[in-house]
This record gives sequence, structure tokens and C-alpha cells, in this order.
Amino acid sequence: MQPASRPPGVTAWNGLVDKAGLKRGQRVFVNGCGGAVGQSAVQLACMLGAIVSGSCSAEGAQSARDLGCQTVFDYRTTDLSRIGDRYDVVYDTAATMTVAAGLGLLRKGGVFLDINPTPVKFIRALVNRQLKPIICTAGADILDGLSRAASEGKLKLPVAQVIPLEDAISLVTALEAGRKLKGKGLVSMN
Repeated sequence: MQPASRPPGVTAWNGLVDKAGLKRGQRVFVNGCGGAVGQSAVQLACMLGAIVSGSCSAEGAQSARDLGCQTVFDYRTTDLSRIGDRYDVVYDTAATMTVAAGLGLLRKGGVFLDINPTPVKFIRALVNRQLKPIICTAGADILDGLSRAASEGKLKLPVAQVIPLEDAISLVTALEAGRKLKGKGLVSMN
């Protein structure tokens, strides 16, 4: 799973721009397009001119379409290995897709971006250049690009709750205990 210390926009940018070199007109599949990294990836891919499809829960499908996904599959009812379309970039932002399934959805020359890097995947990536494990690194260029996209309204993440700094520990404790938010929790420093 995506650790909280990795900002969703940075992770999406690392994959799509730095690793995949996404270009206008390419076809992208985002596994987990309803999560924070997935939502960021959908929006960035659309901003870069890609044609985006993805998978998420049935409840999140309309939100994914609103962000720019042209086709959305319910991961609970769809065997992704049976999708007939092929993509230039497959980005597993949910860390639930097998390498075989991700590679199987690629067009010739495509790349599979894996958000769950393991030593075995790094070794496999040395042999198969289509597999690209993602390690999140935030450089000034990425932060500038994300800031520009956000200020232009091209990158938005839902905010579920804004809390004052003195309530931060109780929110983190609740999240660690399994509480779910439909968006991000923000801590206000006022």
C-alpha cells in the first residue's frame, strides 16, 4: 500500500512523467483510480493529453469519470486480465495487480508502473524493461509542476476533513485503527 509519507501527486508524477515519459494521445490504464494516487494519476494523465481508463469500486466509478476516465471497470466484478483493450501505460496505484496482469494489458513497447516495489520486482525490472517499480522522490521540478496544475484547477484531491493542529494525533490514531475518510485529512496550522 501507498505509505502516507508519499504525497499522491508526487507518486503519480514520478510514474507517469519520470518513468513512463507519458505523451499526448497515449492510452493509460490506472488500477485504483478512486484512491488518492489514482485520482492524481488520472488527472495528470488527462492534463498531459492521454486517453485514460481505470478500475475502482462501483461506488467510485462516477467520480473517476468526472476526473477524466473514459472507461471505468469495477474491480470487484471485472477480471482485468480479460479486458480486450491494450495500453501504453498501466499504472497500478492500488498495489493489487500482479505483474503478469499488468504486463498483459500493455501494447508493444508499453510500461507497467508498479507502486509496490519489492526486491524481486527490481531484479525482474532489470530483465524486463516494461516493468518499472516506483520509488517516490519529490524534486523541485515535480513540486513546481504539481503546484502549477493545482493552481490551474487541473489537479484536485477531495478533502474529507480539516482539523486544527491540536486534534491531529486523535485523527492519526483513528486512521491507524481503521477509520476511513472519503478524501484527505488536512491539519490546519492556524
